Amino acid sequence: MVTITSPPFPPPVVLHSLPCSIACPPSSRASVAAYFKPAPMPPSHPHYKRAEGLRVAQLRGRALCGRTCPVPSGTVGLVLGPSTAGDDGGGELRVEGGFGGFEAWGHDYAPPEGGGAGRVLEEWVEMARAIHDE
Repeated sequence: MVTITSPPFPPPVVLHSLPCSIACPPSSRASVAAYFKPAPMPPSHPHYKRAEGLRVAQLRGRALCGRTCPVPSGTVGLVLGPSTAGDDGGGELRVEGGFGGFEAWGHDYAPPEGGGAGRVLEEWVEMARAIHDE
């Protein structure tokens, strides 16, 4: 069995879904913030006319475009971290933060509105509700 412990109000976190993986030792954290600096899309960008709410960034020289994807209505996103492990494979998870949406990024273009990672999350929540609400 897994138990989740949480402070009364988990601290808000900013979550990004990047089209890449970042390798670092499990015992440390990658200093992504030192290199990944999202900003509003500038008027000089080729996609600016369709840019409502879009952001741009670069990571290792690659251009990225991002869009905010809210979590589905009636849900909240949590960032969980291990607290203790049990002998039976269960354990306790600690809530490290919460979020109401995340930034989905694509190479050179933003993921489609209502598609990509946001749509996958919506479908997953719909499926989970269908399984557990009955």
